[in-house]
Amino acid sequence: MKQHTQPSSRNSRIDSQRLTHTEQMKAVKSSRWKRALYWWYRYTTPPAPGPQADFYQQEVFRRGRLASLALLCLIIVVVLFMTAMGMTANLNVPVFVISTIAIVVLVGATIWLLRRGDVTMATLLMLLIIDGGNAVTALSVKGGLGLINLPLFDMMIASELIAVSLLNPASVFLVCLFNCSFMILDIVFGARAADLNHYLAMSGWGVVISRPVLLQIAVALGTYQWVQSANKALKRATKAERLAAMEHEIAEYERNNAMQKRQLEQSIKYLVDTQRQVANGDFTARVPITQDNVLWPVAISFNNLLTRFQRYQREANELERIRENMPLIIQAIREAKMTGRVPRVGRTGTVVDAILIELNK
Repeated sequence: MKQHTQPSSRNSRIDSQRLTHTEQMKAVKSSRWKRALYWWYRYTTPPAPGPQADFYQQEVFRRGRLASLALLCLIIVVVLFMTAMGMTANLNVPVFVISTIAIVVLVGATIWLLRRGDVTMATLLMLLIIDGGNAVTALSVKGGLGLINLPLFDMMIASELIAVSLLNPASVFLVCLFNCSFMILDIVFGARAADLNHYLAMSGWGVVISRPVLLQIAVALGTYQWVQSANKALKRATKAERLAAMEHEIAEYERNNAMQKRQLEQSIKYLVDTQRQVANGDFTARVPITQDNVLWPVAISFNNLLTRFQRYQREANELERIRENMPLIIQAIREAKMTGRVPRVGRTGTVVDAILIELNK
């Protein structure tokens, strides 16, 4: 049995090591992708709002992040598309070069606008890159528009997706109208290749035009409904977050009020207890001045008053002892005058003792 269990345990350890290595490789790839995406966001999105930012600032940052990601995907698609166009035999070189320069300039302007937080203008430039690029490509094909060029119209769906995601959702219908109008006008009045004319003659104008037009309309309606539902859900979530934040602030306010109330009650208790001790004759009593004493200014003034009162009380006691001993002192002085002897008077514990010491000499 031991001979059979050892190989199986060894295999299990090897499998676990392989799984661990695979997970590590996935983690490394994921971290690289996150670092690359973070670098892209750093230079193409507006600065992140602070924790106290309002809903408008947070929405601008969210739309900026989404627009930045859409621009990255657009750049990848455009690079692949321009590479494929550069490899075709019927390439119009001057138009290709001018289009490439224009796209680079527009992408740079889009990144600048996104960094400033102007998401609307950046989105319009992305729409110009997509629809303008497809339109220039379709109009500049050598020999006219052919069957192989019809998929260019399908790529114009990307402009609808960007418009409905970053602009007002209803703007997707304006983009759809522009795309459909351009496709119809290009097919009907633009230069056509022989294969497209043959296909039109065989299948009819309605078949050729209806497919891209219906696709544009279907995408516009579907994305509009989806974005509207997502916006409603986002508004509900935002209201819920605000309500939760308000509830938290109210709870924090009530907790602070309860703490202040307890501290105030304790401070009042300190004052009452000290006043009771003074009323019972303990003139050394003082109000404790601690961190939980919210009435510490009152306590300081009260303690100063008690200190003065204690000093006045000592002076009053001394004056009372002087008054009590004054008849004895006067009697001793009179007897000394009559007998001619030095008066002998005991100490009183007051300032009069200095005079008595001089008399007793």
